Parts: sequence; C-alpha cells; structure tokens
Amino acid sequence: DDSLSISVLPPPYAHGDYMPNEFGSEEEPLTLARMLFQYGFAFFPFWLVGIYILFSPLKMTEDWESGKTEHEKMYQYIIIRRTELKWARRCLLATYGLLVV
Repeated sequence: DDSLSISVLPPPYAHGDYMPNEFGSEEEPLTLARMLFQYGFAFFPFWLVGIYILFSPLKMTEDWESGKTEHEKMYQYIIIRRTELKWARRCLLATYGLLVV
C-alpha cells in the first residue's frame, strides 16, 4: 500500500501560524504617494508632487531598519517602492482626469 497514513502527515497550519507579521500581512504600508493622492482631492497640486515620485528613486538612509537582515531590508524596500509607484500612478491618472474634464 503506497498511501501514507494520516499520522505520518504534518499537521495543517493556518495562514498566520508560520509567517511573521511583516511578511504575512496583506496590508500595504502607508506611503507619501498615498497621502498625496488622498489629499489631492482637496488640493490638486499634491497630485503633481505625487507624479514626481514616479521619476525619483527611493533612497534609504544608513540606519533604516537597522535591526533587520539584508534580505528583510530588500523585501521591505521592494514592498514600499511598489506601493509608492502604484499611488504615484494614481496621482497621474487623477491629474489626467482633472485636466480632461
């Protein structure tokens, strides 16, 4: 019989049981571009500043996340940059929508 008995299989895990919070959470970080997009509805020049983020590199300071490994820092950098670009594109689309209308 080639089937495994149930006692040999590992126990099932819930999604949050084995992943640290910073890697397992689906919540995106609060970024400058996101704030500029949201406040741009009250003062549209914020969207122009948000568009600038598309063309500016994200620079980290030497002491940024000093307690983490290089792998964790790089992972966090990628998440933050991806989120910044998403909201910066939304600023671009909102500005375009405002100018067209």
